[in-house]
Amino acid sequence: MKNRKILSIFALVMVVSLCFSLGACSDSESTGNTTAPAETQKQEVSETVKETEPVAQVIESKYFSLTMPKEWNDKVSYEIRTIEETGAYIIDFQHDKSYEDDFGGQLFLVEVHNEDENYAADMKEFSPTPFDFLGVLDVDGEGEFEILITYPSDKQYSSDYEKEYKSIVDSVDELMETMKPIDGAEFNKN
Repeated sequence: MKNRKILSIFALVMVVSLCFSLGACSDSESTGNTTAPAETQKQEVSETVKETEPVAQVIESKYFSLTMPKEWNDKVSYEIRTIEETGAYIIDFQHDKSYEDDFGGQLFLVEVHNEDENYAADMKEFSPTPFDFLGVLDVDGEGEFEILITYPSDKQYSSDYEKEYKSIVDSVDELMETMKPIDGAEFNKN
């Protein structure tokens, strides 16, 4: 919830900055009155936003970047965290509408585990949680890390949003195809 608020504030700041930049680049004859009241300026900002193409959001993580599909805008949020006990690095994706309706909303986790832990092998043998092993990320100076996607084992969406939820989960491969390791890292796909 906190990340959604931060992302909303960030998006608003970016839109306002973009609008000010566009206004500074145009001459006063084409824009009319440059000292318009704040309410009029807000209306112009809204019209500008409606006319622009949606922008794909880039997630910069500790080990790689991911570019979320444009279709996920205003539908998916994420949280990056580290699990203290294991040192696992996780990006938790959630479906906003299902979360807001108290159905959990978790779509999937992108997990990064130290390869020495053999996490993928343990998951396969001991866990009922559905997952996909994507491969190994070799990071200079830090070692090798297993990259997995884990999915919830229970229903996380309301029937009102089932189609949208499943469509997003079905496009996880599209997200992972955008993965770009940080400098000094190499991803060896499974």
